[in-house]
Amino acid sequence: MVTPEDIERELGTFEERDQKAQVLAQNLYEILEQLGYTPYSPVFTGTTPMEKIQSMADNEAIIEYRAKTIDSIQKKHERSGDTINEILDTLGLLVVVSTIKKAEQCALHIHNNLWDHPTKEQMTLRNGSLIFAPYRDYRKRDWEGVSPLTDPDYRDVININRSVDGRVIEVRIMSHDMFLRYNGEGRVGHRAFKKRQEELLRQKKAAE
Repeated sequence: MVTPEDIERELGTFEERDQKAQVLAQNLYEILEQLGYTPYSPVFTGTTPMEKIQSMADNEAIIEYRAKTIDSIQKKHERSGDTINEILDTLGLLVVVSTIKKAEQCALHIHNNLWDHPTKEQMTLRNGSLIFAPYRDYRKRDWEGVSPLTDPDYRDVININRSVDGRVIEVRIMSHDMFLRYNGEGRVGHRAFKKRQEELLRQKKAAE
């Protein structure tokens, strides 16, 4: 079992990681401005994504950031068996744009121009049995290790991993329609996905 002390020793405190995520959000804010977008982010504008998304213009982008909590890191370790260093989304960023075409444009630009490419070693998970793809387009699902818990309609999303100061972060880029459904109550929504994760963990513990 990974302890809170293990996590803080390896990753730093939640407050330190949250501050780091804010800096990364600022980097992302600037690169989206270069692409011609007008970005919005709670940390810079005070506007929450769900407030802004309802009136989103074609040239606007929403940015969210988060540092994964100790509890979430522990649960992911329990589900997957990944070590702390194999959990690739301890720092995460979200970009919402109007269409999947624009999401793909943003994803490719970030992938090619912002931060560093993760090494093969950094993307190696499950005690060496899985090399995870650093660019994952959910319309294709053509990489090894796709979660079976992900709903088939979770499609207009691209996840990419970048390396910052030697540690892997995750950037998720999605269309605004996908964002609304992801935050809704349907089976494609985040809450339904978390329930499936919790049930899988419960079954795993029951089998031990």
